[in-house]
Amino acid sequence: MSDTVRRLPWGAERHIRSTFTVEPTSSLDPTIKPGEYTLHVLLNQFFIAAEIRIADVCSENKQHLPLNQCLRRGDDVHFDQLLDVFQAISEHSLPSLVRIAFEWFRYHINEDQLKLRGTKSTTTTFGVKDNDWFEERRQLTVHFIFCLILIDVLKQLSFHPGFDISNIEDQAFKWFRCNEKFNDMTSTQPNQINYQTICDLYAEVVGVLAQSRFLSIKRRFMLELNSLRKEPASPSVNANIINLNTGMRFFRVKMTPVEDFEACFQFLLDLANYFLEVRERDIKNSLANLFVEILLPVAAVVKLEVNIPIVRNFVDLLYSHVFDLCSKNKHRLVMFPLMTCLLCISQRQVFFTHWNKFMLLCLGNLRGEAKLARISLESLYRLIWVYMVRFKGENVKTTNQHLTCIVNSLFPKSFKALTPKDIPLNIFVKIIHF
Repeated sequence: MSDTVRRLPWGAERHIRSTFTVEPTSSLDPTIKPGEYTLHVLLNQFFIAAEIRIADVCSENKQHLPLNQCLRRGDDVHFDQLLDVFQAISEHSLPSLVRIAFEWFRYHINEDQLKLRGTKSTTTTFGVKDNDWFEERRQLTVHFIFCLILIDVLKQLSFHPGFDISNIEDQAFKWFRCNEKFNDMTSTQPNQINYQTICDLYAEVVGVLAQSRFLSIKRRFMLELNSLRKEPASPSVNANIINLNTGMRFFRVKMTPVEDFEACFQFLLDLANYFLEVRERDIKNSLANLFVEILLPVAAVVKLEVNIPIVRNFVDLLYSHVFDLCSKNKHRLVMFPLMTCLLCISQRQVFFTHWNKFMLLCLGNLRGEAKLARISLESLYRLIWVYMVRFKGENVKTTNQHLTCIVNSLFPKSFKALTPKDIPLNIFVKIIHF
């Protein structure tokens, strides 16, 4: 293999063969600034630790373990400490850290080679390791570590308002659209779960970016979504739309200032209009899951914000449609949590008007399918909290009627067991506490 030349940050050019080589600490120029020297030492340590982790993940005794088990936080204290240090110093040196992280990433990754292959090319008999699969695993490990760097470093992005994030956006959103073959893989595909893990990590990167660059992320997301919607309908296009929706699940609504709060809900309102238009069940369900991921943290803390017009418009737009879907078997598992979120962020009078109907719907499913019974109970748990803690109930007579109905359904006198069965007792304890 011919040598390649690489210029390292704040160091001389070095010839590199098979790995990303870093300048030994002892050879650093002692005349450079203290900050540069410190950062160079940290980068040396990190890249050495990263190479060790990559080799460990690809070793024979771990090659069949999912990446999220091999690279868990806490398994390598030194590696975790370096990531924490990068997060701290990125307040002052984020552009340099991101640039160097991309250099390391591009050195290890050949985008033309990282392709999803069919099961024939990735499976062998008697567990013999296939070279293509092994190379995929190595490159996926690089993606994993690269995402860990970005997630920690970009938390300080607000200190660098002029920093260009377009290359990070390109990398993340490209990943959401590059998995046509992956979506058709069988569950026996060796790297299937690893690809999904990397998708989740890039989604977390997008979530961190959105904390300080929401408008840019929103613009890019809508651009990608509109582009996909213009393409002829096909399973691969639908899968890419679902991946794109899932990629926004770490986005969080900024509660303050009110201008940012309204901007976030305007984004949700745009998605709500698309939710009403789309007919494909899987896409509709993916949007419902996205709404739940975003709205649950809001529902836990919202107070006077429920009176803001755009929040009222969002609830009014979705309520009737979602409630109708709650009665359909193919949508119930997804729509019950969304219906709960809509009621929890609604105004007091709107909640009192509508919650009883949904409460009865939940109570009616407590003795049904186990998964639906669990979701119904969790919906009840949240609704009771809003009813009793946030809104302090209604008049005594009406409140007692509602609570008696719930208690008789959860603790029926004619049964010795709780309803539903096989549910953690802490949920029942919390309901009684409320």
